[in-house]
Amino acid sequence: MRPVAPGCGSFSFPAMTAWADRDQRRAGTLSGSARKARTARIIRRDHGICHVCGKPGATEADHVVPLAEGGSDTDANLAAIHAKPCHEAKTRAEQARGRARRGTASRPREQHPGLRMKPA
Repeated sequence: MRPVAPGCGSFSFPAMTAWADRDQRRAGTLSGSARKARTARIIRRDHGICHVCGKPGATEADHVVPLAEGGSDTDANLAAIHAKPCHEAKTRAEQARGRARRGTASRPREQHPGLRMKPA
């Protein structure tokens, strides 16, 4: 069925443009300046103390409970963290948990079916 102009039939598509699609995907995300302001606010609130190692000098804000694990994107779920090594190590551990949940951690590699030897 072909789309028709609104009011000219019972079937119509809304006009979608690239920028409209992008705005729908990014609904609820912060702009760069808002993200920087939130990070600064969290670091100030936590006095620059990393929530992983407990040492001062944290430079980033981290989701204590990751979004992928059901955490919220609120200040209550954010804490100050060092970029290296704390945030990197925490991210690696979260990725490993995610792979384990999906069951992709130890899947054996198989040869492509087209490369297998065919019986003669």
